This record gives sequence, C-alpha cells and structure tokens, in this order.
Amino acid sequence: MTTHSQGLSRFGIRSPKWIGIFLGLFFLSTTSGCVRLVSNVLYMIKGRDAPAEFNELQEKKVAVMVSSNGIHSSDASSMVLARNINMLLDNKVKKIKLIRQDEVDRMLQEQQFGRVDAGMIGSRLGADYVVDVNVSDLKLKEGKTLYKGRCNSSVTVYKVAESGSPVFRKVLPEFVYPQTGAPVTDFDESTFQRLYLMTLANRISRTFYPYDPATDVAEDAAVASAGAFQ
Repeated sequence: MTTHSQGLSRFGIRSPKWIGIFLGLFFLSTTSGCVRLVSNVLYMIKGRDAPAEFNELQEKKVAVMVSSNGIHSSDASSMVLARNINMLLDNKVKKIKLIRQDEVDRMLQEQQFGRVDAGMIGSRLGADYVVDVNVSDLKLKEGKTLYKGRCNSSVTVYKVAESGSPVFRKVLPEFVYPQTGAPVTDFDESTFQRLYLMTLANRISRTFYPYDPATDVAEDAAVASAGAFQ
C-alpha cells in the first residue's frame, strides 16, 4: 500500500484519507470482488438490479456530446466527461458501437458557436442515436478551503432516423460530491476535478444500463473505511 500511496502522491493526492478513497473507488471500478460481495447482500434484500431508464442503445451506433451551460465547446471538463461516459457505455451496454470522440469533437468545432443540430451531426457521423449531456453551474470548491463538487445536469437522446427528434430526456438531481467536502490540502485541483467528473460520469451513464445499487453502498463503504489506508 505504501507504493500505491507514494504513486498517488505524485499525482497530487496528498491526504492519507483521500488516498484511501481514491484507491477504493479505483478498485471498485476495475474489479468486481467487493461490489459482488455487497451485491449479494443487497440481492437477498432487493433481488434485482435497478433497470435502465433508456435501454435502446444496445447494438446501436452512438455519438456522445457534452455541453457546458448549454454551449458545446472543447473545454477540459466537457472533454474528460465525454470520454468517461464513452468508456462506461462501451463496458456496460451490450454491443454498442461508439463513434470516436475525436470525430464528434471535430464535427462540433465545425458548427456555429452555440448552435448545434444534434440530428444533423448524428446523420453526418452515421449514428443511430446521439446522447447529448449538458452540465451547468459546475463548481469544485465551497469557499477557499474546501473541495465540494456540485453541478446540475441533464441527458437528452436524439434518434437520427426520426429527423433527429428527442426520444428521451432526463434531468438529474444536483450532484454533490463528496457530501462532507474535502480540504484543499488533500488534493490539487486537477486531481479532484478528475475524481468528481469520473463519479459524475458514472451517475449519468447508468441511465442506459441496469446497475447494482450496491455500487453506491460500496463507494460509501470505501469512504467510511478510508482510515484503513492510513
């Protein structure tokens, strides 16, 4: 664990508590052991995964766009979030065919600033669906001494074959993470931003596939047990 902790410190994670949280989240995102253990307990209580709210992306060609406050641009947060969403959909949605994000970004750059026609972009990219995510009022800090990410977000799905008309829309509740905040001495800002956007991408992406609610329980458990990494 000392070796992992030293490695994370080089990337801006300095607090032993948050080293534990980061490693816990990374472990949960790359392995299924701990999640499966909690899942088994939850299954006995609940019996099944939460269903996908929109399950028509299977075996379809999909483009993902991310806008910030309604504007599609190549800012760092939008690019990181889009790539995280692509990665999760690719891993979780059966036989989905995702259009390369650099192709989507290039198409967006050709559009008039602030005016994006999702149906037209989807048609030019040969997509069946366009998933358009909007993030607004993104903040990473609460005051000068505490990291506490928060934002509002929505997801709209356009079906290209139906003149690019929207076929699904969801407005997500404000996402605050971590609920208790983290001192700015625990992270550098770019590292905290990546952690927040990774967690946000997970909450957005699972709109499109069944997910085990135990994942949230396991993440909370990782936070609660962070002292074990100290």
